[in-house]
Amino acid sequence: MKRFLSICVVIALAVCFVGCGKRGTDIEEAQKNGKLVIGVLDNQPMTYKENDKWTGFDIEFAELFVEDLGVEAEFVSVKANEKYDKLADHTVDCIWSGVTIGDYKQEEFSMSDSYVYNSQVLVMKSDVIENYKDGYDVRNLKFAVQADSSGHFAAEREGYEDVKITETQDEALALVSKGEAEAAIVDGIAADTFIGEGNKYPNLAKGFSYSSESFGVAFRKGSDLTKAFNDFLAENKDDKIWEIAEKYGLTLS
Repeated sequence: MKRFLSICVVIALAVCFVGCGKRGTDIEEAQKNGKLVIGVLDNQPMTYKENDKWTGFDIEFAELFVEDLGVEAEFVSVKANEKYDKLADHTVDCIWSGVTIGDYKQEEFSMSDSYVYNSQVLVMKSDVIENYKDGYDVRNLKFAVQADSSGHFAAEREGYEDVKITETQDEALALVSKGEAEAAIVDGIAADTFIGEGNKYPNLAKGFSYSSESFGVAFRKGSDLTKAFNDFLAENKDDKIWEIAEKYGLTLS
């Protein structure tokens, strides 16, 4: 009898352990924890720090979304080349930081519907950029691109050989401005933010475009957050989200 009772206790503890360790859906876990953990990069004007606080279009958009979920947003800085690893290992619940739909590795995750138009553009010093009309013309130049960005993939696709990898697009543009690189490929949105008269790099200018694209949010495969985001986007695109886009000079897709 004692042996029978001991076996029952072991089984009951095992069942309890399995049940207690079972993870709910991403929305259930966020609501249980009271927060959605969002991976972001320094990616102005989408996500960037001002007075040690994250701000930008995606930050304001995310805060509206989490309010709708009934939780708070916790923004966690991730490196460009580690962002999808952090999503896969549950360090973050999503990557929401000007993520281009169609980037490398995204087949392993669930991408949201698009919400903002973007492009990849050539940036060079303004006094020489008119001399370069297409990707062939610049093939022998020294480039700077952000790691694992659409600009990085464009440089690889074009077969450019002299390419310096940086952590942010700002750093890539700084190298061109200082003459340590001759050209960069960055988001058109970032170029509009950083270069030209009155901006951080007044000696730089935009050239031709490598591609047109759109931004989305990366969630884990099968996450119920994807549908929740898409529904929220559809319901608020012409109202609250449009107002934020207008503030940052962005075009909704």
